[in-house]
Amino acid sequence: MFAEVNRHHDAHELIKQALTSQPNNLNLRAFYTWFLIQSNLPKLAKDFVFATLKDHDKHDLYSLCAAGWIQYHQARESRDPSPKGIEERRRGFQRSAEFYEKALHLDPMCAVAAQGLAIVTAE
Repeated sequence: MFAEVNRHHDAHELIKQALTSQPNNLNLRAFYTWFLIQSNLPKLAKDFVFATLKDHDKHDLYSLCAAGWIQYHQARESRDPSPKGIEERRRGFQRSAEFYEKALHLDPMCAVAAQGLAIVTAE
């Protein structure tokens, strides 16, 4: 409710408190990832998603799809025209595809992963 009335700081604090009391709750972790992305905090979202995959559940479908989206978004927004920049952008798209493929391996019917993989492939 706080976020809906532009009190994002208060909403952020409440979610962090909830995570303190339930750090292993994957639904809460998914909501926090969504909140960070919606709040235009991609660096925090990326760190949080990778921490979820590393420390909590490397097979969490939502985190895999979120990691794929974050990698795709970073690669798409990279505008470095140098050969090194172009190579880094290509690797970002590859990493994104890998996350989506892992998600599809766990759930072949995951529409988010299938659509994400299709978009990355087209890119």
